[in-house]
Amino acid sequence: MGRCIQDLKKCVDTDKQKKYNIRVMDRSEEKKRRDRKNAVRLLSMVSQFAIMMLVPIVGCFFAGLWLDRHFGTQWCAIVLFFIGALAGFTNIYKLTKEYTANHEDRKSPEGEVGATQGSGGAVHRDSGSRDTDTGGSSDIL
Repeated sequence: MGRCIQDLKKCVDTDKQKKYNIRVMDRSEEKKRRDRKNAVRLLSMVSQFAIMMLVPIVGCFFAGLWLDRHFGTQWCAIVLFFIGALAGFTNIYKLTKEYTANHEDRKSPEGEVGATQGSGGAVHRDSGSRDTDTGGSSDIL
């Protein structure tokens, strides 16, 4: 009897798929899709790091070369190269800080986005990005 019900359910599910043109993915396809999405995300992050590091360095170096040729100096390219490297590292730092902040917001103890544990009570983040403590002691004197 149980097998007949399962076969009937498969038949009904198949009819719904045909009727509404629904494609049901099994777990392996879903895992492959998720892995591909993560790979693309990581590849875009690596390329973003490379662009954010190389563009300021190369741009400042060539600007320094132009200044050296224009004014007849020999030190502008070196100084601007290091300024470009500093700007690139600053860009990477900001991007990494933003990524880690977004990544930590996704993880929480209860599995909810943005929820954190307060001092003795649960803290909930409302739409105004204020934290509201629902219990525990208050630290305000």
